[in-house]
Amino acid sequence: MADDTQRFAPSPLTTDFLRQIADFPRQGDAATYAYASSVILPLTGWPPEEFLGLLEKDLSQRHNQRILERAHQARATGAFSAFSFSLTAKDGGLVHFQATPRPVATESGEAAAIAVLTPLPAHPSAPLDTKDDLFRFLEVFPAYVLLIDRDYSVRFANRSARQLFGSESGKKCYQLLHGRNEPCISCPPFGLLTDKAIKVHEWVSTRANTAFRSHSYPFEDRDGATLVLQVGINITAGVRARHALDLSEQRYRSIADNLTMGLALVDPKGELITLNPKMEEWFGEKAVKGASLEALLQYRCCGEAQNGADCVLRTVLREKKTAEKEFRLPRQEEERYFRLVACPILTRSQQVRAIVIMLEDITDRRHMASRLQQIQRLEALGSLAGGIAHEINQPLSALHLYASGMQMLMEHRTATPEQVLERLSLILAQAEKIRQIISHMRALVMQEENPPLSPVRVADVVNDALGLVGAQLLDHGIKISLNIPDTTPPVSANAVQLEQVVINLLVNAMHALDSLSGEPQGGKKILMTAARNEENQLVLRVSDNGPGVGALHSRIFDPFFTTKSPNLGMGLGLSIVHAFVSSWGGSVEAANNPDGPGAVFSVTLPLAGDDNLS
Repeated sequence: MADDTQRFAPSPLTTDFLRQIADFPRQGDAATYAYASSVILPLTGWPPEEFLGLLEKDLSQRHNQRILERAHQARATGAFSAFSFSLTAKDGGLVHFQATPRPVATESGEAAAIAVLTPLPAHPSAPLDTKDDLFRFLEVFPAYVLLIDRDYSVRFANRSARQLFGSESGKKCYQLLHGRNEPCISCPPFGLLTDKAIKVHEWVSTRANTAFRSHSYPFEDRDGATLVLQVGINITAGVRARHALDLSEQRYRSIADNLTMGLALVDPKGELITLNPKMEEWFGEKAVKGASLEALLQYRCCGEAQNGADCVLRTVLREKKTAEKEFRLPRQEEERYFRLVACPILTRSQQVRAIVIMLEDITDRRHMASRLQQIQRLEALGSLAGGIAHEINQPLSALHLYASGMQMLMEHRTATPEQVLERLSLILAQAEKIRQIISHMRALVMQEENPPLSPVRVADVVNDALGLVGAQLLDHGIKISLNIPDTTPPVSANAVQLEQVVINLLVNAMHALDSLSGEPQGGKKILMTAARNEENQLVLRVSDNGPGVGALHSRIFDPFFTTKSPNLGMGLGLSIVHAFVSSWGGSVEAANNPDGPGAVFSVTLPLAGDDNLS
């Protein structure tokens, strides 16, 4: 048998009939069928989890479709006639049922139809024609059935009613159902005695701890008296599911209402269906249902043109996947930055039914990122300070020497024009060297926000970095070894940022070696190597024989995390390394040195090429 999860689309006639036998009229896809399944499953033997799929399949059979079509045509003329249909049982036999449709007004006032299902004997020759037949079937009907007189006395209670409320005869309906000593103040079923209209109401029996939906019909008894025929369907499971759904909706509504971001639902035309209080707070009286989201955002989410290809909503409709965009929006005499994320809600046919909009004010985050970038530049400047001072000190000493010598020659009046020009040339050369060092430093510290990538030779970058911090490393007694062949292929990176990566790794190794209480065996060492890996990437490794990373490898790249004293930095050096390398599509890892004491930092970079450069 077909599984319920593999249902095909039922015909309109089948869908209309399913709506009539659903527990809650007019509920569409959310309908439940506790009543219908309680009538059909005991006779068909179908597995409960396959009930709806098998019912749709049997109702779609040609003979049942003809019956449903005749009933639909009759109902369109105002005639609600009973009709019979057949279902295939688990054992292959046919089981017959009679459906009795009735018009009903729901609590919301909508017109609807409901159908009462009655099992029929095998191979029925005709519909139920006699009241004896009716009482016989009502006795075994899988719902409680009562016949109530005008004085509220119960003339008939079927087996289900007796099991639920007791078998004592002669009781009034309010005594039997509600345990009351006097009639109910409001009794919906008895309204039909005046207007002859079918009544439907829901109530909860505290005695049976069960929820019912009661359908009340006018009924003429054998003696000609007009009675109330009340059929009560057990809807406890549906009520509990509805209650749980209400609680879940309240919970999620509470979450949405208290979010610090704007949340909205828009239709495919971009008009607001619903929105949370944050949207109303941001946009005031303009944020109402039916308003255009694009107009609300002043078309800033649409790029250069209102109908441009980069419009977020049009991207979602076209590609049927989540899209996002950041933009500036003037608000209350200031510009705020927003991030908009649009997520589609798709139908079964993969069409966009609605779009969930999440709008986040990221102004403070952007300001914080800008301040963090300034701090990172200061951190980079601090890392370079020692090396720069050493590098500038050498040409300054030479300048002092040349200027002093020229001063002495001038004082003794022995200087020739050629000697003065020679000394001035030497002074200018040293001044140019200082200028280059300062320019190099400024290039490292004052970078572009999003610098372009290009092919970069790792050997050249390492040499430039050592030109700034190499002397400082030597002053700390650290021996540097390089194993970067001339044949090492270029990588896709930004040269200035890659140089800062190398400097930060060297300075980090220097600080780690300085933290040792004694001199390691063989002296303090830093080794730098570069080689291709199996994925055709370049791996640059910086290793030392210091204390190693221990168990800190999971946090070592976090901003502001440091084990050093405050005067040695703010803990941003390695976070800068991680940010730069990740932005190029590479990765960086820290581990303890497998060949001895110390740490190894491995920077994996994509090779330069048409596919890697952006």
